[in-house]
Amino acid sequence: MNTAYFANIIEIINASNSCSDVAAALAQATTAVSTLQTAITTQLALLAPLIVAPTNLAELVTWASAMVETYVGPNATLLAQQTIIAAQLSDIAAAAAARSSTLGCM
Repeated sequence: MNTAYFANIIEIINASNSCSDVAAALAQATTAVSTLQTAITTQLALLAPLIVAPTNLAELVTWASAMVETYVGPNATLLAQQTIIAAQLSDIAAAAAARSSTLGCM
């Protein structure tokens, strides 16, 4: 996941000259994160059917291989992306709070 977008939002917040600029940057970040979360949730839902194991022993070997290849790796990646997003949102919120305080917002 490219975190440059989030770093750019923080730069925009830090360079803001008004409370409305800070609010606009936060709105932009919120929209982007919502879109990312929707995409991640959709991908996780597509992987969900792989959780059900076949009852036929012959199909179990094929299923296990597909499970590791198609589910475990992507699932771990998607969950890691959610963790990164949460950390980036925390950084954005801290930057917004600091800049808002400096500008006398709220």
